[in-house]
Order: sequence, then C-alpha cells, then structure tokens
Amino acid sequence: MRGPFSGWLISLLTLAPVHGLAQQAVRFEQTVSSAGLRWFKGNTHAHTINTDGDSPPDTVVKWYRDRGYNFLVISDHDTITEPATLAQFTEANFILVPGEEVTGRFSGAPVHLTAINLKRVVKPASAPTLLGTLQSNADAIRAAGGFPLINHPNYRWALNWQTILETTGISLFELFNGHPHVHNAGGADVPSTEGLWDQLLTRGKRIYGVASDDAHHWTRWGTGRDVNPGRGRNYVRAGRLD
Repeated sequence: MRGPFSGWLISLLTLAPVHGLAQQAVRFEQTVSSAGLRWFKGNTHAHTINTDGDSPPDTVVKWYRDRGYNFLVISDHDTITEPATLAQFTEANFILVPGEEVTGRFSGAPVHLTAINLKRVVKPASAPTLLGTLQSNADAIRAAGGFPLINHPNYRWALNWQTILETTGISLFELFNGHPHVHNAGGADVPSTEGLWDQLLTRGKRIYGVASDDAHHWTRWGTGRDVNPGRGRNYVRAGRLD
C-alpha cells in the first residue's frame, strides 16, 4: 500500500502575505546551495516490541537498512530505543537517530510528537488547554536537546490548524502517516492534512511536511488493521550522513 505522498520530497512553500496573494506569485524557497550535497532516504516513525510494535529492534532496523534507507528514527512511546544497542547494524550508508514518541493527551485526545535526536527521555506534559499541551511537550523536547515533529494531527481528530498556527518552535508535522486510522484525507468538516498545511502556509507559518510509516507490524501484512513499513519516506539533502 502506498499513501498519496509516499516517496515525495516535501518542500517548504513560502507564500506572500494573505492580503497580497492576488498580486504576488507563490515562491519556492531554497535556503542553501546544492553543490556537493547528496540525497539520503529515511523514516522518522517506527515502533518495536519495546512498546507497541510486534518485532524486536534488530528486525526493524534490518528491514530499513536492507531496503536502501539511509537513516531511521525508532520512535517507541515515551522511551528511547538506544541506537548504541544496535550499533552492529549501522554502517557508512545507514545510521540510527535517537527518537521517542512523546505520547501526550488532552481531554482524552492524543497529542503525540516525535522527539528527534534528543539526549534523554521526555515525560509527556499536560496543560489546561490543547495549545498548552502541544506547546509544553514541544518545549520539553527542545529542552532535552531534540526537535519536535507533530504526529498524525487528524488521528482521533485531535489537532487542528488553528492550534498548530499558534505554536512556536515546531517546524515539522506529518503530512502523511502510514497508519490506516489517522485520517490523512480528513472527513466531514475536518480538512485533510494537505488542507491543514495549506491553511498554515497561507497564514505565514514556516512548517515542513513529513511522510512517515508509523510502522508497527512486521509479522503480518495485508489486512486493514496492519501498520506495515514502507508507506512513507523522506529525502534529506545534506553534505554528509550524520
């Protein structure tokens, strides 16, 4: 199964101010020279038996490495599956980046963020408001040395563009998530994640779209309940893999 954004490079789209859209053209932004840079493929969201995946970390890591991925973030819930324990699987063209899915909640709704390249485990934070909960967890991730990625905003209809617009220090969200129950396409009066992104960009929010697997299952494939790998991936252009 492939999602609508599987394999896409999602670029930042910078729009003119809202009041000037009729007069100014849309611009794509390239912030650095591409000279000497390479493309690296990776996934930012995968689970192992350390939380709610069905396979051990070595199985998960080998699946991605053996299929030509260059980097992987194992994002088990509220814990770090340490890359150092899997060092035997890394090589010149494949690395592991520390990660955690910080599993926050507000009024029963999931407020999940992937913490990427953090230095310590982040305990999910709570606050009296949805915005406060999202912001508190993002701030905690920054304090732990990582950077936050908003996960599956339409999962259980937890987040909306109005809330994300008001956040600070968050520049990534999952435009596509490979889980079958996260409503990438929206529903009823809730926009798709692409529509959400459009609302944010139009209002001047600098935020990038990410495609992820959110993979949980390696031992069974093909039913509507399975969350298998290989559904979403990202390409990073960089001078070196680190």
